[in-house]
Amino acid sequence: MLWNHSKYKEPTSLFEHFIVAGPHPDANLEKVEDAFAREKKWKSDMEKSDLLDFKSIHRRAPSFPTLEPQILFKYPPGKRLAMRSKDLAAFCFPGGVK
Repeated sequence: MLWNHSKYKEPTSLFEHFIVAGPHPDANLEKVEDAFAREKKWKSDMEKSDLLDFKSIHRRAPSFPTLEPQILFKYPPGKRLAMRSKDLAAFCFPGGVK
């Protein structure tokens, strides 16, 4: 099989896009910190518990609040993404940033 090397083009960069996604830098993390402290205390209390209480089995650990993900950085800056930034952020964090 013969290859047509005249159509091959060397890539100009190592990757097409570089994306950083996460919570907004100004997001209020106090709720997340409080939830983390509650969960840590809950786990500690469960480990210290010697008796198996059937009511506590049905109790779940405290849930974490979720933050809306955003695209924080993209490279190259002028190159258009194949999908909307909001959809890409949701793809990276389907359940929100926890």
